[in-house]
Amino acid sequence: MPTATARVVKALKRSEEVAAEFGHEHVGTEHLMVGLLADPHGIATQVVAKHADVGEVIAELRRLLGSPSYNRPVAETQESNHNLQVVPLPKLTIKFPGQ
Repeated sequence: MPTATARVVKALKRSEEVAAEFGHEHVGTEHLMVGLLADPHGIATQVVAKHADVGEVIAELRRLLGSPSYNRPVAETQESNHNLQVVPLPKLTIKFPGQ
């Protein structure tokens, strides 16, 4: 299994911090995007910057993370009209340097 680079570890830790900041008990894709976009030299930031203002994207993600509907089950949100199905994902295992 490949080891995580220092940049990846930093992005994941930032993602966890963002989740904790909003009182979330999980790290979702929105948290990961904020963590990735916090690195001004990262590939994610470079790609987003070609198509949008990175600061505005982060602000919108943070707005979404703070919205009352973010933590509610799908059945209670507007998306429930789309017959979304929750599918459990396999546990992600990351090997950090020095482990």
